[in-house]
Amino acid sequence: MRKFIEKIQQADDDTKRWVLVVASAVAMAVVVCIWLVYFNNFITMSSNVPLAAQSPPSQNRAPAGTSFWGTMKHGAAILYGHFVGTLGWFGNVFNTQREYIVKPMK
Repeated sequence: MRKFIEKIQQADDDTKRWVLVVASAVAMAVVVCIWLVYFNNFITMSSNVPLAAQSPPSQNRAPAGTSFWGTMKHGAAILYGHFVGTLGWFGNVFNTQREYIVKPMK
């Protein structure tokens, strides 16, 4: 990481500007996504089913006698399934009603 920062420091101004714009855009996207997820959870979490309850535990086990790579492939498939499920849930943030009542704390 230190070498990467030194490389940026020694780069020309156009490269520094490009790195600044990209890093700022990524940081803003992360903050907005976290805020939207938090706000959606704050408003309507009671209707969502947790990810652990969506698939029975027996589907999360690799078949007996599989190789290391088979186990890794099965694990990656499970993670991909959870990731896709999370993206589907995250898509609901943009499809929900956009009217929020914010009450001040007492």
